[in-house]
Amino acid sequence: MLMKVATNLALNHLRSQKRQPVRLIQPTSPSDDDDESLVPGWLIDQASAGPMDLLHEAEQHQAMGEMINALPPAKREVMRLVHHQQMNIEEAADELGIAPGTVRSHLHYARHKLADAWRQRFSGDTDQ
Repeated sequence: MLMKVATNLALNHLRSQKRQPVRLIQPTSPSDDDDESLVPGWLIDQASAGPMDLLHEAEQHQAMGEMINALPPAKREVMRLVHHQQMNIEEAADELGIAPGTVRSHLHYARHKLADAWRQRFSGDTDQ
């Protein structure tokens, strides 16, 4: 579930930016001194992520981990139980020995802090 939060934050960030149009790779006719065969266009998977996409995704995953680790311990633990362990509010409250309202409060705080940190890191926004 934590990965889902990270994924949603990353997708929201990408949606907020203007997307570059996809440039299709067009095979050209081989020259006389070029013995390499051409890759047909139908063989190129346009949906697969390229090396830069994979690098960007890995950087975002690492950044999210750093942001979660920067949360106060109580809020980080609530995030772990609710998102990683997939507990509901009442189960997390029982596990931690605190009121369900406190779990909701910690969860709200943690999500808000993560969203702010994400926006600051990936959009350069310094307003809060």
